[in-house]
Amino acid sequence: MKILSSTVGRNQRGQVALFVALIFQVLFVFFAMVINIGLLVHHKINLQNSTDLAAYYGAMKQAEMMNAVGHINYQIRQAYKLMMFRYHQIGAAGEENKHPFKFVEPKSFRKTDDAIIDFEPSFCIAYQPVNMVNKNESYCRNLASKEVVINLPGDPNLKVVGAFFFLNLAYAMSSLSKTIISQAQSGCKRIAQLNWVQLARFINIYKMDLRNRKQTLLRVANAVSTEQPLDLDGKSIHLGTFKTFIKNLTYQNKESLRKSYKDDGTGTNTAQTSFNFINGLSQNGCGSKGDSLETPGWLSDVNIFPLFRFLDAQCGGDSAVKFMSHYINLDPDDPEVLKGNITPEYAQEIKTLKELVGEDPGYGVQERLSKSSLGYEKNPWCMAYVGVSATTTPMIPFSPFGSVKIEAKSFAKPFGGRIGPWYASSWPAGAAKSQGEPTDSLAAMRVDLGNVSINRNDPYMKEWVHNSHSRYAGDQFGARSALTMGQYGRALHTLTSIDLSWWAHPFDAKDKLGFKGTSNDPLAWDTKLDKAPEMREIEIAAIAPDQFDNTYYSIDPDFHNNYLQRLKAGYESGVDFPFRGDLGAREGAPEVKYQKYSIRDQVATAINNKAGIEIREKLTYTLADPFAVLSAWQSKSPDEHVMDSSRFAKCESTSGSIVSADAPPEKMTSGSCVVGGRTGYSVKLVDSGFLRSGDLELGGEGVRGGLRNPPPDDF
Repeated sequence: MKILSSTVGRNQRGQVALFVALIFQVLFVFFAMVINIGLLVHHKINLQNSTDLAAYYGAMKQAEMMNAVGHINYQIRQAYKLMMFRYHQIGAAGEENKHPFKFVEPKSFRKTDDAIIDFEPSFCIAYQPVNMVNKNESYCRNLASKEVVINLPGDPNLKVVGAFFFLNLAYAMSSLSKTIISQAQSGCKRIAQLNWVQLARFINIYKMDLRNRKQTLLRVANAVSTEQPLDLDGKSIHLGTFKTFIKNLTYQNKESLRKSYKDDGTGTNTAQTSFNFINGLSQNGCGSKGDSLETPGWLSDVNIFPLFRFLDAQCGGDSAVKFMSHYINLDPDDPEVLKGNITPEYAQEIKTLKELVGEDPGYGVQERLSKSSLGYEKNPWCMAYVGVSATTTPMIPFSPFGSVKIEAKSFAKPFGGRIGPWYASSWPAGAAKSQGEPTDSLAAMRVDLGNVSINRNDPYMKEWVHNSHSRYAGDQFGARSALTMGQYGRALHTLTSIDLSWWAHPFDAKDKLGFKGTSNDPLAWDTKLDKAPEMREIEIAAIAPDQFDNTYYSIDPDFHNNYLQRLKAGYESGVDFPFRGDLGAREGAPEVKYQKYSIRDQVATAINNKAGIEIREKLTYTLADPFAVLSAWQSKSPDEHVMDSSRFAKCESTSGSIVSADAPPEKMTSGSCVVGGRTGYSVKLVDSGFLRSGDLELGGEGVRGGLRNPPPDDF
């Protein structure tokens, strides 16, 4: 019995070990499965995060380029405002009968509520204190009249002189009469030509400035509108997106992708089929047309036909000279001053200036770029976005099939910025431009490129108030308001002299506007003393940002430091035109303030002007704080996606919050504010379903449709 018991006991030994050996395989399989699934999820999350970051990076670079486009578009707006100031304010300040500024002591303007002036002025520069006008001359005092006739003394009738001793007196009177007639005719021609020439100078300066701004804007806009877009520094966004993607991958994801990655340094073949990049601004007719000076599909040029009148004259009559109003650009060869009245003094200049006076641009590149314009409007159906998709096959331990294929896809887009207003109130899906009522109801009439068949009886063209611009959304009076005319009329007459040579320098070879190596400065400048005249301050005050500008444009307070220097380094060497700063900047000037002049300087100049323009006065509508332009959307925090009103349109006064214009490049930031509001485009991730939706309300209230440039179906 003992032997049997011992045998049975020995046979039961090792059963647990056998069980453990068997169960270990099952446990190991479960353990391996957990590790396998965990690593798979880990690599999948990593891949998705990496594509998210890559898409966000690409959209951020896209947003920077759109911010630059938006600010340059605002520079075009300011060029138009400058032209309107010169036409309406300088050209009408000599009117004495209906101008809000009264030409009696003390010089002041009538203190009334803001209202439209009740006369349509013609441009006339022959008044005091213009330096080319004699002190006893004033030809501009009655600009509201359609026609002014000045009778001249006729020859005495010698037949009725019976006595011999009156004969010498009669001859003397006849000789004096002829002298007066000759002088009157000569003065008539001189003044008419002077009016034509000075207005033509202003128009030419405007168009040279406009042409250069358009060249710059189109170069930047086209650079970001190709399948291989460039960033603010002229570098590949595609390649930068890929490098961002690679940098954030796990080792296994990176190794699997590296097998198909060819770094040729251009970004055009970065990862072949394993990594895909798409630029929304290059898709389906929204992109570049292949020419850096053509308008890409996501923008539309707002060509306009402004009407400019000047005080013309018929000077050949012996009994009278006649002053009347003529359009300088509606029929460029129609003015009387050009019909045999040209004197040698002005002949060559008139011949030169006629080139850019008319509004028929033809279809050549330079002619098209010189066509009067309010700037560009953005097509809402061409959405800016960046798409990134990637596939990896990471090696995962314990995987029964070795590597596992995983995929991720991400989209990100700029949002919240403003290129500028649409010309009109709505934009139907598929339309090439906005339609409906004008956003700026006081601006010049929009026309199609090449259209010179203007109907003079068109109600919009007959309503002369439209040849202006708004100072705030819904403005009914604009640059021709009684307050604006009065303020600037008073300012102009505080000057001891207005020297017309202050606007001659943009035509000189060394200062030619729109060419590399020149001052590129369209504002008044005293070349004799090589300094800024007081007129320059008045012009800057007239074009400084107002409430309308701040509503419809993304404006950077320091374009020079935040954008211009990078654009120059990245793009200027490859083109034959300069990239320029804001109005007020003067390249090559010994004073640093002129080299770096920006919007913050414009506002400071306007506020502190010496001409007595009351910028802070009610109804002037000019911004009194340069950081009021920091009005872009900004959330309170990453997890609280609501507008932070406490930082809207302001920069905190705490130490270091405002970035100095003299700070080093690494300290510069868009908006020049560290703690406070911001300007320009933000960036957010979006779902592909949103981009492919056919029911987006993008063309104005109730105007729905689908994007012109959704992602391709196979992306």
